[in-house]
Amino acid sequence: MKHFSSDELRDVLTRVRNKEQVTADELDTLKKYIPMHLDKETADKMAKLMEDIRSGKRPPMSDEERSEMLRNNIDQSLKNVVNSIPQMTDEQFEETCNMCEILRRQMSNR
Repeated sequence: MKHFSSDELRDVLTRVRNKEQVTADELDTLKKYIPMHLDKETADKMAKLMEDIRSGKRPPMSDEERSEMLRNNIDQSLKNVVNSIPQMTDEQFEETCNMCEILRRQMSNR
């Protein structure tokens, strides 16, 4: 499994910010280091699903359903982060880089 170094992560995030070319492999690797960043509709849908499971209105999700939901949420998070980075202030961009770096360090320690 490919991991970015700290410098590689920063480089990819900077290229995203500058709307420069980023490869599909780089974006796929970037997914590992971004925090969940769902739109309100998806977050509300997830909350409703969890409430329905807790209240017994629906059975727990199967492994396949959970896996698919996680994949979809990660894909949406990547899209949302990539689309929001170019509009970020310098401070917001630094915060995003720091969050991604923390996740990168956690992932590389596994």
